[in-house]
Amino acid sequence: MYCGACAKHNPDDSRFCQYCGGSIAPPTFTPYDGIPTAHNRVSIKKFISALGVVCIVVAVLLVLFGLFIRERLREFGAAVSSAESIESIRRTASDIQTRQSAKKSSNKPLAQAAGHAKSNQASQELRDAFASETQKELWREGMEMTFAARGSTLHIEYVLAGKAFAFQFGESFIGDNRDMLRELGFKRVVLSDGNLADDAAVSHEWSWDLTK
Repeated sequence: MYCGACAKHNPDDSRFCQYCGGSIAPPTFTPYDGIPTAHNRVSIKKFISALGVVCIVVAVLLVLFGLFIRERLREFGAAVSSAESIESIRRTASDIQTRQSAKKSSNKPLAQAAGHAKSNQASQELRDAFASETQKELWREGMEMTFAARGSTLHIEYVLAGKAFAFQFGESFIGDNRDMLRELGFKRVVLSDGNLADDAAVSHEWSWDLTK
C-alpha cells in the first residue's frame, strides 16, 4: 500500500511509513447503496401487498359493473321483445282484415243476395279468423294465450300471466287495435289471467267496452 503523506510504497501489513514515519491507515469500504437493506425489503413487501389489495378491489368493481350492465341489457331486451310482440299482433290483424276484405269484395254480389243473416255469419267468420290467427301468432312468439270470438265479444285468456302483466297486456292490445276490433264487429273484449286466487273460485277478469 502507499503512504498518504509521501506517496511511497510500503508493505501491505505496514502501520507506519518506512520512509517518512507517517501513519498508514487501512482502507475502508462503504457498502454499495444499491444493495437492499432489511428496511428497504420491508418497504417493498408493503408496496406489493398494497398493490395486490388495489388489484382485488378493481377486479371486484369490474365484476359488479359487468353484472349491472348485463341486467340492464336483459331489461332492455325484454322491453324490445314486448314491443315486437304487440307490433306482430297489429300486423297479423291487419293482414287478416286485408285478406278478408279482398275475399268479401270478390264475393260482393253473392253476399248482397244472401241477405242479412248470411252477412252476420260472414262477420262472425271474420272475427273467428282474426281470433285464430292472432292466437297462432302469439303462440309462435312464446306467449301462451287463447283467443275466442263469441258473438261480438272477444275472449282472451292469458294462462301464465299474473294480474299486473295480464292487465297491462290488455290495455296495450286494446289501445293498439281498438279501431280494427270495431271494424270487425267486436263490441266487447274480456281478458282473464287464468290464475285462481287462494280465496276465490274464479280467475281475475277484466273487460273493455268498445262501443264507447
